[in-house]
Amino acid sequence: MRYGRVYLIFRDPIFTYDRERALRIAEGIIRRNLPVRFECETRLDDLDEEVIGWLHRAGLRSVRFGVESVDALTLKRVGRRPIPSEHQREIVSLCRRKGISTVAFYVLGFLTDTVETIRATIEYAVALNTTLALFKILTPYPGTPLYKQMASLIVESDLEKFDGYTPTFRHPALTHEQLRFLLETAYSRFYIRPSWLWGYLRLPMSGLFERVVARADAYAKRRHLEIEAALFPG
Repeated sequence: MRYGRVYLIFRDPIFTYDRERALRIAEGIIRRNLPVRFECETRLDDLDEEVIGWLHRAGLRSVRFGVESVDALTLKRVGRRPIPSEHQREIVSLCRRKGISTVAFYVLGFLTDTVETIRATIEYAVALNTTLALFKILTPYPGTPLYKQMASLIVESDLEKFDGYTPTFRHPALTHEQLRFLLETAYSRFYIRPSWLWGYLRLPMSGLFERVVARADAYAKRRHLEIEAALFPG
């Protein structure tokens, strides 16, 4: 090829929804021996070992997907289809073994969310242990159906504040300060873990190192909980 090895990003949020199309794309890349690497976004319930195997052979090196919330009832109330945690863990583990990075998206602050449900989502993100995790506050972007549904709750008029990281509506159970704190907690809990850094750098984990890292993780979690307790007494 003129430009040597190429890295592609497929901007299709459900790239593997049409299973046969995804397999044909992979087969075409392999048959033509195209020197490409690529990433895609999809739903985890549209992935299985066969699809991942073909896509990896074709050059898949990163997959992005939405988890959003660990609470199935919360997802159903906003029209999302929950994916069994067992399947999520299985696919993430399979990708890890093949060297495919995984990026999970989470949303904090659904109208039915509480401190407990958001905390559970954060802990699930840590347990799922994807390569990367992106957390955002529920945002009713102007011009979307969600914006119309939440019109009576929206308190922000500055369009630049609708960035996914700034509270823009009045939550039934959480203040803006608490939402911001929980968002910060999500990032710090996920990334300020020695085990995450160890895994991200793909360093060997066994024996003494495993025990040391586990202790460091426990200390980091304990410190987070102490800070959280100060903001959410009781």
